[in-house]
Amino acid sequence: MRIAALALLVLALAACGGDGEEDAAPATTAAGTTGEAAPETAAPEETTAAPAEETTTAPEAESEGPPFERQPASGAGTGPTEGSAMSLLADVRLERQDGFDRLVFEFREGGVPGHRIAWVRPPIQTNPGGATMSVTGEAFLAIRLEPASGFDTGAGEPTEVYQGPLRLVGDAVGAQIVRDVVRTEDFQQVTTWVAGLARRAPFRAFALEGPPRIVVDVSSG
Repeated sequence: MRIAALALLVLALAACGGDGEEDAAPATTAAGTTGEAAPETAAPEETTAAPAEETTTAPEAESEGPPFERQPASGAGTGPTEGSAMSLLADVRLERQDGFDRLVFEFREGGVPGHRIAWVRPPIQTNPGGATMSVTGEAFLAIRLEPASGFDTGAGEPTEVYQGPLRLVGDAVGAQIVRDVVRTEDFQQVTTWVAGLARRAPFRAFALEGPPRIVVDVSSG
């Protein structure tokens, strides 16, 4: 009887023990520990870096200037500085630039002189004297600088301060339109140079400081 009762008790307990499914495994967080599932995290929004602003390099000062014209050009300049009666010529140079040829008159002291640039016709003559100068070209620009000189007369006896050439040949620097540049005058504080060109072309003239300069650009376009 005891054995039968014990068997009945075992059968009853087996019937109440479960429904045959295994217990669910505990949730695992993203960190690998047990507990509640980690809350969902919103994916970070995609950001696009703003493109870097384009930067431009300012052109050199000598590259700036007024528009190119075919008409005569003039400027008053800054006038002689204190203690100097006129601008003393230190250097004359011819350079090839992108789209134009550049003629630069640089002064050692006295500020920037006045200038006048105008077309002239041959024969090209010196002043004083009136001798005819040979200038290569089909069109001619006269560059008059005043008060300016290649001679310093402040000490009484004139002293030659400009030691550069009196003629600049365009081919020597690969000039595109300027063929020849010749000094035709240095008299009574007036200095004149004549540029021979391959043809009439637009030009511009302007003054710069540091050091004092008169710049004449002739378009090759």
